[in-house]
Amino acid sequence: MRIGDNKVIPIEVRVITATNRNLYNLVLERKFREDLFYRLNVLKIVIPPLRKRYEDIPYLLKHFIQYYSLKLGKPTITLSEEAMEYLSLYNWPGNVRELKNFVERLMVVAKHSQIELSDIKDKFIVVDNVKNDPIEYHLDNQRIHNKINIKKEDYMTLYNSEKEAIINALEDNMGVINFTAKALGISRTTLWRKMKKYNLNVSQ
Repeated sequence: MRIGDNKVIPIEVRVITATNRNLYNLVLERKFREDLFYRLNVLKIVIPPLRKRYEDIPYLLKHFIQYYSLKLGKPTITLSEEAMEYLSLYNWPGNVRELKNFVERLMVVAKHSQIELSDIKDKFIVVDNVKNDPIEYHLDNQRIHNKINIKKEDYMTLYNSEKEAIINALEDNMGVINFTAKALGISRTTLWRKMKKYNLNVSQ
């Protein structure tokens, strides 16, 4: 109904909201209206912070570079491998908004078509304000590569651990798939898929 009118106009809307707070706790603390919470709480999508999905950072960097290239009317730029690795190791406490603002600043002041690590290190990112972060950011190129190699080694350790667990379970259960899957707490289908992944062959 328009202001001053007496006619109801039916409409259909879809409300999308976002927050970085726990609304349920705020409801319990009576800092957020309970009726509004239940009206909004239909479909909840939790998006982890960038520090928990660092594999998305290169894609977001490329996206915002293209976005600001068009918006500012400037030639697109590329990031060197070292620069991309450095930015991927940063924990981005301001999440996507911080990353977006960083790319905008980069596009405004960039003097070359390719950005090197020396162009961004200790210039755009203030790391002194990042507390309790597990990654050291004032790194030289070699230490950055070492950090990345450690991550890859960790993945390989997980790979080997799972493979070894499956092999041991198969041996303990004499290769019987049903018993092995039950011992591992997974379905037969999942076990077969993992056996195929690790090239494990046994007779049922």
